[in-house]
Amino acid sequence: MEKNAVKPMTYSQKHAQCKKEAKATLIFYAFCFFWWVMTGWVLGLSGAEIYIWYIPLWFWLSVIALVPIGCVGCVILIKKYYVNFDLGEDAGERIESVVSIDDIEDDAGEETP
Repeated sequence: MEKNAVKPMTYSQKHAQCKKEAKATLIFYAFCFFWWVMTGWVLGLSGAEIYIWYIPLWFWLSVIALVPIGCVGCVILIKKYYVNFDLGEDAGERIESVVSIDDIEDDAGEETP
């Protein structure tokens, strides 16, 4: 199969894949939040006064370093966890509801225009 080709999947496989992608994304978000809290708040409130180019170390680690960490993490998520599949309904799994105007009647038994 071609690398960017749409992968054929059943409805249950699509659902499982969506759950897998969402779980991996939430885990990565939790990692980024934990990184931000530990470097921004814990290191910042610890009283360590380390400066690089007159900017405190806690700022470098919590704000500036989080950008490349987020970019690398997004690339890893896309390469390892995300799958290209059609989000539309399959013809065999489509549930259609066909209601004609003849089926709709008011309480008096008259057809609606």
